[in-house]
Amino acid sequence: MCGKTPDEVRAELKAQGMDEARIEELVPHKTFSGNRPTNLILMDKVNPRNMGSLIAMYEHKPSSKASFGASTASTSGAWNSANNWLKPFGRTDRRNRTSKHDSSTERLINLYLQTNRK
Repeated sequence: MCGKTPDEVRAELKAQGMDEARIEELVPHKTFSGNRPTNLILMDKVNPRNMGSLIAMYEHKPSSKASFGASTASTSGAWNSANNWLKPFGRTDRRNRTSKHDSSTERLINLYLQTNRK
């Protein structure tokens, strides 16, 4: 996923007719980096062994991040679940989709399609 710089966010909000004060208020919340690693987990079926593996993976993730010095909190230091900035992003992202995927995404899509052709 491509990120958005503060300048890109300002231009986008200005094009929507938003006033400067509101734009500056929203810029920190709508700016994000792109090209960050993600996890996609595919399971043939949901069973106790697979669920145990999934839970173990998520329990291990914060401790391994801490070992390598990565922060698990947001830049403000706290996670706010009520802060729902991704909803409008999802609506705009659907309109701007690209027809190309990188090789790893193509492979995962093909694996999913092969697995579910029954």
